[in-house]
Amino acid sequence: MIQSQKEWSWSLAAISFLVLALVLRHIVLHHVFRKLKQMPRDLRRNIQNNYAKRSILGWILFSASIAIATVLWAKPELLNTHCPNVIWYLIVLILLSIAILGHAQAYLAALLQFVEDKMLPNEKEV
Repeated sequence: MIQSQKEWSWSLAAISFLVLALVLRHIVLHHVFRKLKQMPRDLRRNIQNNYAKRSILGWILFSASIAIATVLWAKPELLNTHCPNVIWYLIVLILLSIAILGHAQAYLAALLQFVEDKMLPNEKEV
């Protein structure tokens, strides 16, 4: 039923893909999230603000993967290229993987910046 009525079911496909992608992101980053919650609030806020500045590309790729997957579901003829749909699904998977890796890299960079900010002033005093 859903596949035959793609005029309205594209929203279900997009929501399903969004939930799946966010669950995958959580699976990859849940250890970081858990450790961040154990930190004092002001330090955690500093790291999360730094992460937010660095993660824009990850969110753009994340959104692009959702948009392409939704177009593939609703109107695959809009992607009128010589590539079969399997190639487009592979592109979606690659974009999503790079987006999740981008989020992990952004958290790592934010944490390293935090460590550098906290450690380097102490080393300069010595």
